[in-house]
Amino acid sequence: MNTLHVIEPTLHDETGHCCGYVTSLLEANQPALFDMELWIDRRGKKLFEQRTATHGYFHRRWRIMQLFWLYRRLLKQNQAFFVPTAGRIDLAILYYLAKHRHSLKQVALHFHQFRRTEKKLKFLQQVAGQYPDIAIFTPTQQLTKVFSGAGFRCAQVVACPTYAAEATGHLSPNFCKLLYAGAARMDKGFAVITDLVCYLATINQSVPFEIQASAPHSGSHNPRIEQCLTDLRALSVPWLKLHTETLTRADYQNLFKGGICIQPYQYEEYHDKFSGVLLDAMYAGCPVITTADTWMGDVVRRFESGVVLKEFNPPALWQACQHMISEYITFQANAYQAGKQLWQEHDPRRTLELLQLRLFIKGI
Repeated sequence: MNTLHVIEPTLHDETGHCCGYVTSLLEANQPALFDMELWIDRRGKKLFEQRTATHGYFHRRWRIMQLFWLYRRLLKQNQAFFVPTAGRIDLAILYYLAKHRHSLKQVALHFHQFRRTEKKLKFLQQVAGQYPDIAIFTPTQQLTKVFSGAGFRCAQVVACPTYAAEATGHLSPNFCKLLYAGAARMDKGFAVITDLVCYLATINQSVPFEIQASAPHSGSHNPRIEQCLTDLRALSVPWLKLHTETLTRADYQNLFKGGICIQPYQYEEYHDKFSGVLLDAMYAGCPVITTADTWMGDVVRRFESGVVLKEFNPPALWQACQHMISEYITFQANAYQAGKQLWQEHDPRRTLELLQLRLFIKGI
């Protein structure tokens, strides 16, 4: 059976979308389309070692150098590999190696974002000019246009899978809490959440509010996030619950029950990005407040499973929350139906079948 190497250098615990992505691929590979070998952060080796061959290979400090040597080794051995959350550095390394007579025909990269600057777009055009048939996947049509516009002939939309229990009927019939889920980051609007909580305290509202504030892959928050956390702790209100520890996948999924998930993501950063948190919320039947004119906003509008906003000042955000609380049963039912449909659209088996087609079936 063919072997597919899956490379996630920062994966070391259950936090974040990359863990859900990898887990979903492992779950979907039954019956097996190919053997899978994982290359992840050395701290995460035990996450999957009972399920598939797992290499605890990467060290945070030496990650880029290790990527170079791993890619070089796999290319020399003509091994197929897939990078589920690829970035510009992956493409740069592969571009350098390909110029030294290594084929890229058995490489697939899934980009979730690409910061567009004149220099970076010129780099994309340079790579596409010599290697236009690299398998480039993106989660949104807007992002695919960036790569196809640069000259990549095989750029295509591939829905990101996320690992969660399929949408079920076990829903809380009543609104229980407001929720912020995922990593505490400025681009994900953590400062907006802090402002909202402070505003609610000022106007003496005591609506239950749970906030996940897990640290990023670096292991520590930046100073602005630390100040937000300091401000939240200083409130000392009984209705606020902070989760600063790393949650298990089950505990993370339980966050969404009976909630309204607030995703005030910055438009500038997320206008062409995908959000695993949005999928997790829909799978749990949890309605969402999010940013207009983004992938998340389009999903919410499509299923009428929440509210989209262009501005996130605290009064406007609280007004949206009140509207959704008053119509919670309707919004929850719509989110549940959205979850059922999205579960099919983001089925990880489709990703595996496409990888088999692109990387192993000759002549395609």
